[in-house]
Amino acid sequence: MQGLISGAQQPQQNPKNTQQAGQAPQSPSQPGQQDKQGPGAPGGQGAASSQEAYNVATGQMLNFVYDQQGMDALAKMVQASGDPQQGMARLFGRLLTMTVQSASMAGKKIAPEVIFQGGIEVIRAISEVAQNKGIIDPAQEKEIAEAAFFDGLALFAKEAAEESLSEAERQRYIELLDMAEQIEAEGGGMPQGQQQVAGNDPSQRGMKA
Repeated sequence: MQGLISGAQQPQQNPKNTQQAGQAPQSPSQPGQQDKQGPGAPGGQGAASSQEAYNVATGQMLNFVYDQQGMDALAKMVQASGDPQQGMARLFGRLLTMTVQSASMAGKKIAPEVIFQGGIEVIRAISEVAQNKGIIDPAQEKEIAEAAFFDGLALFAKEAAEESLSEAERQRYIELLDMAEQIEAEGGGMPQGQQQVAGNDPSQRGMKA
């Protein structure tokens, strides 16, 4: 699934310099303690563009991953699961859950396409940290990261609270997963960056008040 991870665009902002749009996610073990100024509330604006939604949500998750708190969380989840892939998937799924729930608490909705595309950047970052910490072998990085991406996204779609994720949105994530798996099985590449996903224009499906 090389097209999924290696084909995505790099974040448009330095992940360590994006907190002006809101606070980074707190510890994945304490999602209920997040600040209500989450990824869905950049500067208290109402509607936001798809690009803004992407930058804010993705930037905040990357801030956490590259922070010592995120590195410690990854190590603990890998140790608890006994499997690097599952530990990465759990952290990834928890970050997605916190991001969407934080936006929901601020009265916002982040389109599934935005979370899906931003998640590609986030799993790449988690994989990078895992390699730097000696958690995974660079020779197996692509396989492990791609499996963790699918497992984490599936976990998020299944477990996100109903008040944060409608049934229609939950179904959309399942459709996106199915689409990505089908494309990859056929040997095709995944959409890069914020290109259209399955015929939907992200600019029309961004963060909504």
